[in-house]
Parts: sequence; C-alpha cells; structure tokens
Amino acid sequence: MTANDAIHTEQGLLLLGTVLAGVWSLFKSTELYARLHRRRCERALLALEAGVMNTYETYVREIKASREDGKLTSEERREARRRAKNYALDLARSEGLDIARELGHTYLDAWLERLVRKLKN
Repeated sequence: MTANDAIHTEQGLLLLGTVLAGVWSLFKSTELYARLHRRRCERALLALEAGVMNTYETYVREIKASREDGKLTSEERREARRRAKNYALDLARSEGLDIARELGHTYLDAWLERLVRKLKN
C-alpha cells in the first residue's frame, strides 16, 4: 500500500485531518501568530481612528462652528458615527483588512466611542 492509497481510505483521511489540525493548533499557539494578530488589530484601530478624524474634519467641525454652543444633536452624532465607521471599513477593505473580523462586529461602536473620547481630550 502506497501513501497515495492510504490517503484514499477512511483511516488515512482521518489521520491526515488529525495531523493537519495538530499543525494548525501548534501554529496558532506560537508567538508569530500572536504578533500577526496584534498587528492586524492595530491596523484595524488605526483605520477606525482615521475614520473618526476624517469625519471630524469633513462633518463635525462645520456643524460645531455654525452653532453657538458647538454641540451636535443626537441625530448628528449618530450620523457622525455612521460616517466614521463607513470610512474606516472602506479604508481597511482597500488594504485587505476586515475590521469587523479583527475587532468584533458588535464592538465597533464601543471602539468608535472610545476613540472619540480620546480625541476630545
């Protein structure tokens, strides 16, 4: 029986799958994988920050300047967050990065809020 014949059996496929799963698990536990993951998360956060800054420059600043109190309405704040998120998603997508996958889709609004607070201070 050759290696090629062994792969075409049920036991051979099971063995091959087990070996590949073990290799993948070993790779995911390495420092290299952790470093690559951290780098993708940092790039995702930079894209979100660029979205916040771009939205401030193109949308928020004009509204604040036109008002005595310099405040946005709740609808304008929602619109600013939507614009920032869309800008960041488009920017990251153009660089081959999926922000939602890296940071978690449900946490994007929390990250945006944190970045807005950081830039206000």
